[in-house]
Amino acid sequence: MSLRANGAFTITGQSVFEDKTEDSEWSPEWVEAKLEDVAAVAAAKATEVASVIRNIDDYLVFIERGHAALIARYPNAVVTIWVERLLAALDKNDRATAARIATARIEAGDVGSFMVDGQTFYQRAREYVGRDA
Repeated sequence: MSLRANGAFTITGQSVFEDKTEDSEWSPEWVEAKLEDVAAVAAAKATEVASVIRNIDDYLVFIERGHAALIARYPNAVVTIWVERLLAALDKNDRATAARIATARIEAGDVGSFMVDGQTFYQRAREYVGRDA
């Protein structure tokens, strides 16, 4: 199953820096100082993340925490991490878990963010894990 060819990859950013500026001078120096602040925060965040993610299980914990924080901030957000869970199961060659996730998401009517040739991500994933099983 070629996810890249199917356009499955989208990049959603981590919230690294939030700032609200109501009054500014918008000079090159001011903008440069703001960008330096953002770069410093991003570098610290990258170092922090790199220190806690050593394998796929660490990554799953990381995205679970990020998802929980997002839902805490925006309780009505319609965002799930089922695609990531399924891909992690595939990475670990846990076809049974991948199949369970795919079947449950199909039954829930979840397309997994895209369709190819009339099939959802989860339908294609279930087909993939069913091959050579």
